[in-house]
Amino acid sequence: MTQKLYKVIDLPDPVEMARLNAIEEPNAKKLAEDIYPPLADWRTTIKLAEHYDTKMLNILFAKYSSYQPNTYTFTKHLAEHIVNEYRHKIPILLYRPSIVVSSIFEPVPGWIDNFNGPIGLLIACGLGILRTSHANPNVRADIVPVDVCVQGLILAAYKVGNRTEEATPLDQSLEVVNCSNALIRTFCFGKIIELGRTIIRKNPLEKCIWLPSGSITDNVIWHYVRFITGQMSLALIGDFLILIARRKPILLKLQRRIFMSCQALYKFYTTQWLFLNENFLALKNLIPPEDLPKLGLFQNVDIDEETFYINGIRGAKQFLLHEPLEATRSARVRLQFLFFLNYFVQIAAALLIGRFLFRYLCEWLFNV
Repeated sequence: MTQKLYKVIDLPDPVEMARLNAIEEPNAKKLAEDIYPPLADWRTTIKLAEHYDTKMLNILFAKYSSYQPNTYTFTKHLAEHIVNEYRHKIPILLYRPSIVVSSIFEPVPGWIDNFNGPIGLLIACGLGILRTSHANPNVRADIVPVDVCVQGLILAAYKVGNRTEEATPLDQSLEVVNCSNALIRTFCFGKIIELGRTIIRKNPLEKCIWLPSGSITDNVIWHYVRFITGQMSLALIGDFLILIARRKPILLKLQRRIFMSCQALYKFYTTQWLFLNENFLALKNLIPPEDLPKLGLFQNVDIDEETFYINGIRGAKQFLLHEPLEATRSARVRLQFLFFLNYFVQIAAALLIGRFLFRYLCEWLFNV
């Protein structure tokens, strides 16, 4: 629908122009509700994309995009400038959600339809396939429940629809709304993982293959040690067992996807962002007092963190993994078995390494 609308008013056909995320300015630690200077000309970029193949575009991307971390942030930035350039033709504003997570209340508590954001990390940890993540555990994640995001979007559209002027004059700036919790409430990545691990151990996933564990570390050496010994070794053993069962191995391929995703998001997991959201907070003034209970735009201010993530994991089990809301007896028994197996393997590995080091030290002392 959005693409058709822009064709009617003689706009190009940009990809995913409808949803512009606040993470599109990775070089600015403080993101204001403004339009930032263009990194490239969007018309030239479209011509390049239509003319060159993927290999050539990958070669050109780093320099051409001013070293953006990925194409997602770059194309979102360009899409904003397309909208800004045509702001005088249609009534429009930019609505930038930050990290959208599971719902608080609507349509049901914990509803979610994708693995993006912290919920994806928690599910990967719960399955036992993510043991480490290279990030800053003290960075505060700016997350917005999906129902709060949608309510804000409805109010923003209502605000545009009630303007006295149909479109934004060329001599005025395009209105931008950062749908974020920067000035309301944020959560540390480290605390999210710790809380999620505790919740999942109480309500384990049906498909877990190892003990839910792991944590976030900003030490790159320790991260890769845990990645090789905890993730890759487990994936190799798992794929070997899958091959014996005459099935297609998937764990190493899955680990590669996880690694590439973490690399792409590294800048956002290690940088503290501040999304200024005065325009978003002002949307509350559009709600009549009698409708405040129905449109609780900031109802997440007083929500209990543990309750929110309990509902989020339950929602992921129901809507993403298609599992029962509460763990079955077999899942709980498997978790207990994996608990003992995990520590048995760790102790055995520690003894083997200690024995090897002891023998090496003895040989070195005697040779000296």
